[in-house]
Amino acid sequence: MKKTVYTLLVLFSLISVIVISSCEKLEQSSPLLLNDSLQATISGRATADLDWTSGGNENVPSGTKVIFKIAMNEFNDQAPADEFLYYEATVGGDGTYSVTLPTHKGGVAVTIIPNDFEYNVQINNNDTQRMVFTSGEQMVTIIVGQTKIVDIAY
Repeated sequence: MKKTVYTLLVLFSLISVIVISSCEKLEQSSPLLLNDSLQATISGRATADLDWTSGGNENVPSGTKVIFKIAMNEFNDQAPADEFLYYEATVGGDGTYSVTLPTHKGGVAVTIIPNDFEYNVQINNNDTQRMVFTSGEQMVTIIVGQTKIVDIAY
């Protein structure tokens, strides 16, 4: 009986050593330090045809969000390509948005992702109809000190 317990103890210890030694340490990318003095601004106006009884587009509803995505490897070559920094701007009552983003002397690619929104569109003098508005992503490059104007049309 003692021999069986001893054998099981040795076997368990051996398996534990094998399991622990086969674990792989997950490497994290290098820390991301951004220079706050190296920035650029993206701003613009967001519009959609919300009133079919009048010509042209109107401002999108106040509070509509616009997301800005920057790959972390834009700032650190060691960072994985699938890690991102996300920033957000909110459209104001006048239809405009603005965001200040980090950049560097070589420039940074930014993907602008407008959020969808729903609205009761005035389709004639008496009727409205609920519609969902979507706008495609846009990619721009920003450099230090730049103000980039990017209007969004839904």
